[in-house]
Amino acid sequence: MVYYGINNRPKILELIGCYNYLNKQQTSIIPDRLKRIYQTASNYFKTQTGYMNTLKKGITNNDKASKLIEVYNKMDLSTKWHFKNDSEFSECYEKLRETASDFGI
Repeated sequence: MVYYGINNRPKILELIGCYNYLNKQQTSIIPDRLKRIYQTASNYFKTQTGYMNTLKKGITNNDKASKLIEVYNKMDLSTKWHFKNDSEFSECYEKLRETASDFGI
């Protein structure tokens, strides 16, 4: 569950959903260390994919380039790579690059 990758997005979202559906009795069985690992991975994944979705929506809505660059700069290197190369987002990356050429992307 710690492996991060946008290509694994459906699997990770399913994993997060399954964990969130556990009741308190079921989660009490899981050791605290593993809960922390899950929570860290979950928060990280949700944050990074949130940035990608925000950029996709912003590019579609023709938001200001400075606002889009601000979101782009919050992304980690792995997420930037996936945003550029993932088939779902690569078109958005090209539009962002064209729109924000003055910002050095």
